[in-house]
Amino acid sequence: MATVWPWPYPPQIALHPGNNTCISKNKVDVHMLHPDLHRSVFPPPPSSTSANKSSGSSIHALDPTPEMVKYSIEHLKRQNLWGKKTIPVPNLAFPVPSLRGQNIEDHFYNIGVHDSATYKELALTFAQSPTHPPPKQWLLRAGWTRYGKDGSVTQVEYPKERMLTFDVETVPGLSKFPVMACAISSEAWYGWVSPWLIDPVTKDGQQNDRHLISFGPCRNRKGEEKILVGHNVGYDRARVLEEYSLEQNGIRYLDTMSLHIAVSGLCTQQRPGWLKYFKALENGDEEYIHEFKETTGKFFDVSSVNSLLQVSRFHCNLHMDKAPRDILLEATEISQIQAEFQGLMAYCGRDVAATNHVYRQILPKYFEKCPHPVSFAGILQMGSSFLTVTEGWKDYIARCNKMHREMAEDTESKLLQLADHAIKNLEKDPSFYKSDPWLSQLDWNLPKREFKEGVLKANGDGYLKGKEPKWTCRAKVLPDKPEWYRDLWVSKEKRVKLTTRQRVAPLLLRLQWRGYPLVYSDLYGWTFRVPKDDSEFTTKSPELTFPLENEAGYQAVIDPDHYRYYRVPHNGGEGKNVGNPLSKGYIAHFEADTLSSHIAEDESGNLAKQALDMNAKCAYWVSARERIQDQFVVWDKEANQLGDGMGLPDRGEGRSNGMILPQIITMGTVTRRAVEKTWMTASNAKKNRIGSELKSMIEAPPGYKIVGADVDSEELWISSLMGDAQFRMHGATALGWMTLQGTKKERTDLHSKTADILDITRDQAKIFNYGRIYGAGVKFAASLLQQFNPTIEAAEAKQKATNLYAATKGIKQQRAENYELITDRPFWHGGTESYMFNSLERTATAEDPRTPVLGCAITDALKPKFTESQFMTSRINWVVQSSGVDYLHMLLVSMNYLIRKYDIKARFMLCVHDEVRYMVKEEDAARASLALQVSNLWTRAMFSYKLGIHDLPQAVAFFSCVDVDHVFRKEVFMDCVTPTHSEKIPHGYSLTIEEALDSTQGGDLGKIAEGFEDAAEDSFPDELRTLEERRKARLINPDPNVDPSLLLELSQRASDSQNMFLEAQGLSAFSDIKKAIRRRQAEAEAKMNAGKSVSGAKGSGGKSGHGAQTARPLMAEPRELRRVAPVVAYQRREASGKWGTKVDQPAAITKNPASTRDLKVFKYHDIHTSHSEVSIAPMDASRTNVATGESAISTIQTTMKDNAKTSSANLIVGAAKSGVQKPVPSKDLDRRAPELFVFGYNDNELLSNENAKDTYFLGTVGPISTSTTTKAKPTPIIAPGNASSPRQQQDYLERPNMRNKKKMDLAVTAGGIWVDRDLGLGGRSEKVKINPKSPISEHPEYFQNRTI
Repeated sequence: MATVWPWPYPPQIALHPGNNTCISKNKVDVHMLHPDLHRSVFPPPPSSTSANKSSGSSIHALDPTPEMVKYSIEHLKRQNLWGKKTIPVPNLAFPVPSLRGQNIEDHFYNIGVHDSATYKELALTFAQSPTHPPPKQWLLRAGWTRYGKDGSVTQVEYPKERMLTFDVETVPGLSKFPVMACAISSEAWYGWVSPWLIDPVTKDGQQNDRHLISFGPCRNRKGEEKILVGHNVGYDRARVLEEYSLEQNGIRYLDTMSLHIAVSGLCTQQRPGWLKYFKALENGDEEYIHEFKETTGKFFDVSSVNSLLQVSRFHCNLHMDKAPRDILLEATEISQIQAEFQGLMAYCGRDVAATNHVYRQILPKYFEKCPHPVSFAGILQMGSSFLTVTEGWKDYIARCNKMHREMAEDTESKLLQLADHAIKNLEKDPSFYKSDPWLSQLDWNLPKREFKEGVLKANGDGYLKGKEPKWTCRAKVLPDKPEWYRDLWVSKEKRVKLTTRQRVAPLLLRLQWRGYPLVYSDLYGWTFRVPKDDSEFTTKSPELTFPLENEAGYQAVIDPDHYRYYRVPHNGGEGKNVGNPLSKGYIAHFEADTLSSHIAEDESGNLAKQALDMNAKCAYWVSARERIQDQFVVWDKEANQLGDGMGLPDRGEGRSNGMILPQIITMGTVTRRAVEKTWMTASNAKKNRIGSELKSMIEAPPGYKIVGADVDSEELWISSLMGDAQFRMHGATALGWMTLQGTKKERTDLHSKTADILDITRDQAKIFNYGRIYGAGVKFAASLLQQFNPTIEAAEAKQKATNLYAATKGIKQQRAENYELITDRPFWHGGTESYMFNSLERTATAEDPRTPVLGCAITDALKPKFTESQFMTSRINWVVQSSGVDYLHMLLVSMNYLIRKYDIKARFMLCVHDEVRYMVKEEDAARASLALQVSNLWTRAMFSYKLGIHDLPQAVAFFSCVDVDHVFRKEVFMDCVTPTHSEKIPHGYSLTIEEALDSTQGGDLGKIAEGFEDAAEDSFPDELRTLEERRKARLINPDPNVDPSLLLELSQRASDSQNMFLEAQGLSAFSDIKKAIRRRQAEAEAKMNAGKSVSGAKGSGGKSGHGAQTARPLMAEPRELRRVAPVVAYQRREASGKWGTKVDQPAAITKNPASTRDLKVFKYHDIHTSHSEVSIAPMDASRTNVATGESAISTIQTTMKDNAKTSSANLIVGAAKSGVQKPVPSKDLDRRAPELFVFGYNDNELLSNENAKDTYFLGTVGPISTSTTTKAKPTPIIAPGNASSPRQQQDYLERPNMRNKKKMDLAVTAGGIWVDRDLGLGGRSEKVKINPKSPISEHPEYFQNRTI
């Protein structure tokens, strides 16, 4: 019988027979790779005689069992998907470049090493190299000055070392170019001074600021590699001269901010709490600190925000002074920098020193978090992005600014017309506004006027000149205008100014929500009012209440007697105030006519509509203008020959090429996604958005093409694959099937299904689906639904969202008495995505969560030991998006390998989440397209392989197409017509995989480059495997000394438990799950009875030993009182290695002073710790062993070996009298029935790679003797920390984090050694005792090849 895996279930090897024209399908009818392609990416394992010594630890796969196929088909039928039509996919094959290694896992390891090994060696060497203090005086001399260890000071052209930490300073108010810089190596300090500081003005009177920093020539070849380290180093890289070249150089950049975020970064939800905590620390608020650290703030001490100030404080306990930075930020003259030169250079040097300290601390931690070479190679490539532009870039900015200015002026003009129109009406009828629901909200009071008596002439004939009687007003500006109009006066500009951002604008535009006038409330922001007698208006949104007259906050314009008031819906959710209904977020509501302008009979209605239209057109440019204009562009015809090394073709007189280096944070979020504030957030071109053609302003130089592709539903496929892996085959779950084979036409794809449930468009459904997969809940879906359909009520939106989640995620079993019948934690069941969410949550809540493919760990701030059950949305989001980052890194490394191997003239440009773009020589566009397809095939295959499925659906093996274009845009057929770009941009073209093959003579990537040194063919090292992978490897490759019958029994029982869980996840009603449990119990009992019959027939002559126990009955006892079943401890002969020393075998237990009694375990959860070694020995030599009658306490000593670290934790086992809080003396063991108590380490600590210093309570049992009349309440004897009293102990155990602790599954009693395993069959389990009268060596099967 095949060995059966525990969770997650590893799948099949799908080598489908047939010739080249056959269509390979798996058990659920999913079209798989052509057999020839399959053999290329999933080669059969080598024979045992020729296999590499370490090949036995490679990832193995198993065929899906008949039960798995059965449950999958039943699940697909319940979801109305089985038998539906699918879109046929090409059944093609071509010669794929051979793998570097025996399998795809070895291949990625080897090409990752090939790409990054030298850089890693440099990086680690530099992190271990000492440095010396910076110079006390800095020379004010243009260029680089070297300050050696020996005190020497010399002028150099550039630093000669290959590893440097550096920092660049600019004066933002004067220039984007650098003004000074500092760098440090293991040998010297360096200072760079811009010639601008020496000669502020050029000969022709221009500002002499246009200078870049040189680090010397460095070609992209072996032996010339160089690494530059910085904090937010993307900003500094943009000031390095050598980076402005079309040819890739050998410099790579390491960002300490990115490294920190990956190791100890905070998610968005944690950041506000951390800032409050830090403020409390600064202020000495001990009460706040204690309260939050005990409840929700455990992550405070393992993380920080991302500034160098806080990162250096967190990792190195440095306290930095950032005050000098203000001089740079506020300077308006270069002379201010000259005057403060020494202080500013010293400040820059301190930043460099702090960055270097952080780097030395954090780099080793990063390699522990992300050990795979592909991860390191990926961030190095991500940090080398570049973009090319032409003089059209300047025209683009000028056009957008001009049109925005004109439209803003026109909008302001129209608003002022509306304001003037209102003033004219006031002059005609002073009370006209009182009946207007909008204008009546304005303050129409005129400035206070006083009558001033005149001064008569002496003769009484008239008044003195200038002293005539008159009305006067103290207001000097617009004294004859009402208050609201006077508030529009801008003193600085000496004019009335009115924009859509001012509160009066919505009132002048007479905005209405669903036809009801908007009313501004000081309490609730923008609301809309509904007459109380309006019976047609219905809503379940809460009616707003307002203060009464003479109460604080009373507003006279609010009339609660005649109107009902409701908040205008906020995009952020119910209960939030809307500040401006004319903001960007309400454009969609305006376009849907939910938000509109009341059309008056006069011309003001048309003016209002025009103003709103113009506001919508300007919205994108208003939000993006500053970021776009802030782009740092270097031109090929730049002053000071800055562009001489670009290598771009000359475009002729008056035309120029420019380069932009996107200032990317390579790991800018806790999911390790890259972040960049302009290009990675750029929208696609829209006809009614000024400046939205931004991306298309990136143009390829003559003779080049921009080649790239969008990964089709990358993160959706990754998520569905994790669910499918439970069945060991692709498309086994509803989500997996819809992702692979669903069609728009049949309405069987995920987005169409969601659209049908919610009655929305398919494009809108995509947002719901990805939000749900990233961990968002019903509240998010309801809020989003209200945004898409503002007329829907909150209650209805919530109900629809609830229905959606019931149909997709399913129902979650939260109660222990329910879920413990099936598995060890709450689980989802009955939905299309239940399998996927259970897989994601299991990964997210693991002791050491890691991505399933490259094994990258979650940031410390989100580890379960510090967050418990908090931040689950962020943690699930991390599983999906961090796996997506793994995908991207593998794609980049594969492409780089193929580019170098086949000498494809291409260079990586930019990644935008699931989009990747390369700059490619035009003649190599087809080869680059094919290389992208091969890279995608390898990457998808690696994902499948690591999740245990050694096959790949043909539908996802290749990009739907690869774009070949001359500009950067989402799709090659987009015209990119906008208000500021009226001409259509000529289209590019796309190559499908078939077309790419046709263009490359059937898939020929070309000859291998001359002198190319290929990657090694080593096996993937075991030390890079995750704990889960090592555990699986031990099960799939058992120790040859283990009794096969024992493995068979363990395999069968694990299979039963797995099948029960698989079946349960697919059932909607828990009553159906209970029926399935009862059915399985009946089947198990029938099997037991059959085994008894066989055993009875054999009589007493049957062979004794473990094999005779395979048909023992399942004991129908409650989970709290169940008997115990066997588990085997892993032991091998003594051997020393890099991971520690392994012990031969545990000590023998030779005597039994007490009669055998059943052990009743109080509570239990199975745990798997694949890296532990177990031995049994007395804890204290002064006390003899409990089991031998020589002591009251014994110890199971567990030594953790991982990452070359060793730590120990004790499982203490003893016996005590009922109600006695201390061990029973050994003399009492024979005379009374003791109450057993069990203590041990908590597996959270064991698996965390840290020293497990505390001893944790694991569980107590009731009195063992059946003659005892009263059962003692289980009471902890010892608890961690200072909890010495029973009350303190109980308080400790009642904490939420302790209630969820797993319980150990082994105990030593006076009656024997007992071991327990949950069978997953409704709480049933059985017991086996190792007889302590005989040496333990008589039962070697219990202490081999198994971990506890």
